[in-house]
Amino acid sequence: MRGCIVSIVVLVTVLWDAAPVEAQCHRVGDHEVCIGRAHDDGGVSFGIRGGYAFDQDVGSAGVQLRIPLASFVSIAPSFDVFFDDLDAASVEGTDWQGNLDLLLRPRGLGGIYAGAGLALADVQRVDLDDVSSGTEAGWNLLVGIRGTSFAEVRLTPFAEARWTGIAGEEDFRLVLGMNIPIGR
Repeated sequence: MRGCIVSIVVLVTVLWDAAPVEAQCHRVGDHEVCIGRAHDDGGVSFGIRGGYAFDQDVGSAGVQLRIPLASFVSIAPSFDVFFDDLDAASVEGTDWQGNLDLLLRPRGLGGIYAGAGLALADVQRVDLDDVSSGTEAGWNLLVGIRGTSFAEVRLTPFAEARWTGIAGEEDFRLVLGMNIPIGR
């Protein structure tokens, strides 16, 4: 429960700060430091993220790329591992999940975006002392928000609500993370 409350507080903080703002730049020594850059930095970005899968009652950690295809469309391949205690004698669950999502960011809505995509996960099942494990495909739906960039390296926080369906099971996960532009 405590983790859920912390996640909600962080999400509200990111949402509160998500309105588009002009950059405020200040010179610090030989460097210019800008806070509040525009939401669309236009390039490929790499991110790290952590989350909580409420239906599985487990935490997750992962990485992602954001690759823009147009000013309001990008693809986002990602990979997450789950911190569950998969014991062959006790529990069902997922060890890892790979995703390929298409994200749409409507203009005029600040950092809000939505998307859908494919999921591929390692799923373990326990059925009357018989344990099976295999890779299964499924779907993702998500809605998220990007905060304003900060720091000289242009770190951009984000929060996502993700729904995933795999092998007839659905799971809701809240994900928080940071993106940084690469390749510039």
